[in-house]
Amino acid sequence: MKRTCTVFFALLCAAFFPSAVLSQVIWTHQYELPTNDRYGASVQLRDGGFLLSGTNFPVLGAQYPRTPTVLLLRTDAQGDTIWTRKQRIRKYADVRSTFLCENTTGHVLMGGYTVATTAYPNLDYNSFLTLFAPNGDTLWTKELPLSYVNTYKGITLGPDGNFVVAANVQGHPQLQSLNVAGQVIWQTTLDFSATEAGRLTAMTPVPNGYLAVLQAADNSKKFVYVSHSGVRGAEYLNANSLDELAPNRLVAVEDGNIAVVQGTTVRKFSPDFTLLWSATTPSNQLSTIGMAIVRNTSGQYVVTGNASSSSHNISLVASTYSAQGQYLSTRTFYSTLNLGTNNLVGNIHIDRVTGEYVVAGSGNISNGTATSIDYFLTKVTGAPVLASPVPLRRPMAEAYPNPVTATRQLTVVAPGTLSGQLLLINPQGQIVRQWAARAVSPGNRYALSLTGLPAGLYFLRLTDAAQQSNTVKIVVP
Repeated sequence: MKRTCTVFFALLCAAFFPSAVLSQVIWTHQYELPTNDRYGASVQLRDGGFLLSGTNFPVLGAQYPRTPTVLLLRTDAQGDTIWTRKQRIRKYADVRSTFLCENTTGHVLMGGYTVATTAYPNLDYNSFLTLFAPNGDTLWTKELPLSYVNTYKGITLGPDGNFVVAANVQGHPQLQSLNVAGQVIWQTTLDFSATEAGRLTAMTPVPNGYLAVLQAADNSKKFVYVSHSGVRGAEYLNANSLDELAPNRLVAVEDGNIAVVQGTTVRKFSPDFTLLWSATTPSNQLSTIGMAIVRNTSGQYVVTGNASSSSHNISLVASTYSAQGQYLSTRTFYSTLNLGTNNLVGNIHIDRVTGEYVVAGSGNISNGTATSIDYFLTKVTGAPVLASPVPLRRPMAEAYPNPVTATRQLTVVAPGTLSGQLLLINPQGQIVRQWAARAVSPGNRYALSLTGLPAGLYFLRLTDAAQQSNTVKIVVP
């Protein structure tokens, strides 16, 4: 059953954190199912809908409820339920969902981990991948050998439509490209050095491939770029200047820069990891545990994490920073029972056309006689959509019509010759289209087809004959 509860949501915001910025609610849904459902991960799908996953457990009362069941909830773009599915792995005592990634055919790859026995809840881990069909049917499941050090650390989509998975396998950090059948297309081992394997702690897509974060035994960090074909590239040592970087805590932003969140601090680095700025949430605001960072349609950085209002309640918070590192505001969403502060209780998705935020999570619900935890999905006012980015230099090309029309055709006109590839990049840093930079008619005009792309905001990266790069923001309605 689904309940629409705008007033309830607003009261949650005001009651727990009166100093937080309140958002105007556009719509909100609470998904009441027979059992308790703790949020694990969410993804916005190509058709505008959402997929939520998390732990499905029968009763409250334990800080870490154990169950062999993952619950999937699929909605349309307005949050209305399309289907729900449960996945059971009966041989395990506990199953957690941590990553979701959709490919171009609507298949979703879920990454997670299990606890094999209740006797050793913090040692016997088994990481797994499960592929779901567009209708939610399970197609296959892969498991890493049972070990605490064998873990998946991220999933993204490559430009060839295959999944790229970051993992630690048999004591070695790796990136793997998997097709929809689960076959390995390429695999790259990313040992920290010739004498130490180290471990991979996070991965994020960047314009020309992927960025992997490696950590040595002495906590030194190494940032390694890997191409879309799996070739190891430039790497930068950052010894002990950052705490351990977990998945979702770094993101590629404008001009190849990298934004990183740790606790209440956000840092921005150049592509070679020179520190550009560092910002911290003011002490008079909420103390957040930064667990994920995204970039909104105004070029600001939105950090999501957890904050505690009491020993038994944890809320999802979102702090916003300008592209120059100025703290702007904090918003608060959902309050839930204390199920462990190391587990993010929700996440924020950015509507790339409207700039509105869609908040996915789980919340604590009481009907007067009993308390349960259920999934939430709420759309709230967000950030303005910038018509064009702030120019850092003279534009090297113009693109029109922008926003594109129903024909999905884009014309790029450059005052001079472009070189290399024209790259169309989504907000997650993934290259979704690329074209050879050769003029197809006089005047350095380039005709590009955007047919088949889902609506949203994209970035067209261009390189001129002097190897200077620039980016044009493209809106696909």
